[in-house]
Amino acid sequence: MITIHTPQLVENEKSRLQTIIEVDGQTKTVWFEVDKKYGKYLCYERCDAFLVGLLHYAICNNHDIRCLSPLSEDLYYQIDTYIINALNKGNKQFFRKIKIFADIEPNVENAGAVGTGISCGIDSLHTITNHTDIKFKHHNITHLTLFNVGIYDEGVKAEELFKKRVERAEVFCSEYNFEFIKVDSNFMAEFIQDNLLVHTYRDCSFVLALQKLFAYYYYSSGYTFFEFSLNNIEKDSALYDLFLLDMFSSSKLKFYSEGATKSRIEKTVVVADYKPSYKYLNVCNEESENCGKCEKCIRTMLILEMIGKLENYKEVFDIQNFKNNRINALRTIYREHLYNNLSYKEIYPFYRKEISLKIKLYELVKKRGKISYNYLSNSRIGIPIIRFYQKHIKKNHSKNHL
Repeated sequence: MITIHTPQLVENEKSRLQTIIEVDGQTKTVWFEVDKKYGKYLCYERCDAFLVGLLHYAICNNHDIRCLSPLSEDLYYQIDTYIINALNKGNKQFFRKIKIFADIEPNVENAGAVGTGISCGIDSLHTITNHTDIKFKHHNITHLTLFNVGIYDEGVKAEELFKKRVERAEVFCSEYNFEFIKVDSNFMAEFIQDNLLVHTYRDCSFVLALQKLFAYYYYSSGYTFFEFSLNNIEKDSALYDLFLLDMFSSSKLKFYSEGATKSRIEKTVVVADYKPSYKYLNVCNEESENCGKCEKCIRTMLILEMIGKLENYKEVFDIQNFKNNRINALRTIYREHLYNNLSYKEIYPFYRKEISLKIKLYELVKKRGKISYNYLSNSRIGIPIIRFYQKHIKKNHSKNHL
């Protein structure tokens, strides 16, 4: 049994929404923290934020949940009626059918703000572009957020990475007249889970902590509606965020899965026409600035090159280094294509003619030695490679075809 105690609002140098959470008799203090100017929007009257933040953990570990403060009616109804049952049917071994015990209160009123996250990646900037100065005046973004939700891991490097991204976001918001909210939390430290599995839950919990502020919140999705699935829900919460975001919404706060009607290339085309992206685009997995070497940096530069916009990004990418090391980019394309990475489904055909036989073999031969014939003959890609070898390599070996 997990018990969520009554949330409290604690005011010091910053404003903190915190509660005690008991898990089988062991207690943890869990909190969300914002600058004092946003403290009045922290929702201490409901357990909503803490319930959503814990939900995946509780279902996977077969813990019922008892809340000592009320839950908002819509949220309680949707989790109890739909989410728990849907996840259990999707994977009974991974997701258990738990029970939630709480009192019910009406949904909380809010200040009508419209928010989204500002990572400065393609998804993030696409959302900002799509909801700035649009004709639907109540859907224009007013606030940009950055949540320290565990994606940056731990340690000095992680702290520095988050700090740099906060600084970039603050400058962007100041330049383009958005309110900026940084939210810190210890949720991931106290309840450790793979971020890939829980990011939708955790990000929504941050928004629900500030539900007195937001009327609409755009969640920048990495998948399209056409990839939505409840069949592989144990792999990535983004695969079913279309479902989760609707279930975490209420009559007062609506979550949208933004960008899910477009492919990665289509979103990049939109972002490439947004001039602020030339200065602020940041997609890197590894560093506070774009390293130009990681998979996301390479993929983004490849797409920008495809659409003829790469030269516009000299401030954020080392374009000359990318050109000098083009073979590494082509190897990345082929490697990700072999392993059926959906992000490369549209990229591969464009670069196929550039991917030489040498590159193909490089990706199929490990540095420790050649892949065995037996391994190839039993692998998904092995038979075509063997046939390719027999038809082309063996035949042309004496001509030094490579």
